Amino acid sequence: ARPRDGIREILGPERNAGLFPAQYLAQTGRLLAENGRPREAVEFLREAVRRDPRNVRAKQELAACFVKLGQLREAETELRSALALQPDHAEAAEDLAFLLAVDGRWNDSLERFRRAMARRPERPETRMKYALSLLHRGDDGEALRELESLRKESPDFAPGRFNLGVVYARQRRWESAAGEFETTVGLQPDNADAWFQLAQVRRMQEA
Repeated sequence: ARPRDGIREILGPERNAGLFPAQYLAQTGRLLAENGRPREAVEFLREAVRRDPRNVRAKQELAACFVKLGQLREAETELRSALALQPDHAEAAEDLAFLLAVDGRWNDSLERFRRAMARRPERPETRMKYALSLLHRGDDGEALRELESLRKESPDFAPGRFNLGVVYARQRRWESAAGEFETTVGLQPDNADAWFQLAQVRRMQEA
């Protein structure tokens, strides 16, 4: 299937739809989401979940697309459904905690993050999403402390270094921000966002 094709073009007539397994639909939706097309990805992921209601990963990815589209209630429904099937699914638990923070339900979000970090303390992703929820709340100081602590414990975790750079840049600490973005592109040379942020910070340093 070509990325520009929609679900109707790929599946064709209803009588042919059954030829495409749920796994194929989920993979197509995943590729569309990765290429910045969440609205089209939703079509495929929703159909994949309809055919395989126990596909937790597809539910979690469908929820991520809903968040990008601003459909928080739909995202919450999918994440709660995923966790009902697999309560220890780390990504779904983190995503739900972050979604609740975005929705302003801070107490529920904080409690879920605490449980997630206690259950899987080795996961840097959980702590990073917790820090991002603090940023969303406007608590830059606590978010910075969390990200700096994460840097000490997981120095090669590129997303953590990138987001630490973002916080430094928000504080106009250009040298520190540049250092974090340089580290990020060293760890992930194809990270276009980090290269862009690094270029922006360098312009500010030269201004």
